[in-house]
Formats: sequence, C-alpha cells, structure tokens
Amino acid sequence: MRGLFRAALLLWLALGLAEARGASYDDFAEGESALSRDQYDAAIKSLTAALGAGDLKPSLVAAAYFGRSWAYYSKDDCSAGLSDENAALKIRPGYAPALTDRALLYECLQDFPAAIADFKTLIALHPSAALYDARGRADWLAADFSASAEDLAKATQLDGTRGYYFLWLSLAQLRLGSFDQGRLEDLTRGLNDAWPQALVRFYAGRSQEREVADAVAGGESASRPLRQCESDFYIGEWRLAHHDETGARELLQRAAAGCPKGFIERMSATVELGRPH
Repeated sequence: MRGLFRAALLLWLALGLAEARGASYDDFAEGESALSRDQYDAAIKSLTAALGAGDLKPSLVAAAYFGRSWAYYSKDDCSAGLSDENAALKIRPGYAPALTDRALLYECLQDFPAAIADFKTLIALHPSAALYDARGRADWLAADFSASAEDLAKATQLDGTRGYYFLWLSLAQLRLGSFDQGRLEDLTRGLNDAWPQALVRFYAGRSQEREVADAVAGGESASRPLRQCESDFYIGEWRLAHHDETGARELLQRAAAGCPKGFIERMSATVELGRPH
C-alpha cells in the first residue's frame, strides 16, 4: 500500500510543476528526488525549505507534507510524520494514500484504535483484500482477536493466493481457540511458492521447523535476513500458542531486534513481548 506514495508524488509533481518556477519549486523537486533515492535527511531539508517559502500551490503544499511525512516515518520519527500527514489531509481530506500512511504512523505510535479507524474509512471507500488484511493486523495488535479473525477471513475470501493472509488469520484463530489445522491445509493446498508457503505448510502441519529453516537458507542472499525475521516471528507465535513461552520469547526477541524497520513482524513482536502471558 505504501507504494501509492511514490505514484501520488509523481502525479502531484507532473500536475503542479509543469508551469511552476522559483526556488520553492526547485526545493520541492529536489525533495521528491531525494525521496526516490531513500535519502531522507536530504528530503526533509528540501521539503522543509519548500514549505517555508510560502508560495507553493496548495496541491504541492499537501504533497510536500505527504512526502516529508514519509521521510520522517522512514527515520522512525513517527510523531513528526503524523503531524505532517494530518497537515496534508487538512488540505486534501479523504485522500486514500495519505490515510493509509497515517494508519501506519498510528501503528508506529501504538495508537491502534486510531489506525483501525483510518482503515475503516479506507475500506468504506475502496474495499480490498489488502485493506481487510491491514485492518485485521491492526485488530490483532489491539488484542481484538475476534475482529481480527473476521477481517482476515474476509481478506482470504477476496484473495486466496496470499500466504501472509492465511498466516495472520491463523494467528487470530490461535488466540480464539478456533484454529483448525486441517481446514488451513485444505484452503492452502494450492499455494506453491517457496516463501511464505514454507511457514504456511508448517502451520498446516505439513512440515517441521527444520524445513522452514531450509527454506530460509535456500533463498537468495538478500532475502535471507527478511525470511529469518519472519520465521522468528511466526514460529515464535506458534510456540507461544503451544505453551513454550521460553522458546517463544527467544524468537520474538530476535524478531523485534532483527526485523527491518517498517516490517509488521517487528512491530508485532515488540507488542507481543509487552503483553502479559
């Protein structure tokens, strides 16, 4: 969903800069270019200069706030990012990419009810499997496992090809005591990709932890740390559900420390470690 950010900036850039001239517009363009290169400090500097000039078109003011919010989020400064996202939404209320990013910022700040509210608005506007999945994960973070299971079941009904949807549905059902390993096996038998299907097969009882470890090691070198992060979280949750709290804590601590910024598994492991068990 966050990929909408780049498309939105490019659209605003094309519409607003075609006839614009001046230092503030140059700063805006430099900020957008820095974002495309993941140079967040440079992006913040240029977009702040563009906003400070006071002569950008309103649509580009919103785009500058939106872009700077992304840069702050990427630097883990979620409070500053939220302030900018709210400023963008005042100029362009109901803009779906901004609402999506604001929900992620609320999650970063662990304000899960606010994130769920934004996902509810988005689902009313543009219902999709991805949005039901996103709200279901926010429900899980808020410990509303019944709502989480309902949303994630809807996501799997709308798109039965995403292994992650089934993993998160399983996490919610494990908390509710309604997880059915045989049902999961039936629903996911046609999923053939190596990842995350290795984890789905483990949850469905079709493989062991060592086979998940083999799938982690068998990926391309760039993907192995990401797979390890996800393996630590999902197997940690499985162990927790099966009363191996010591083993679960070890894996969840590793996920919280080792997963990349922005990964839902990192946030979820951190939240889980803070819950009473």
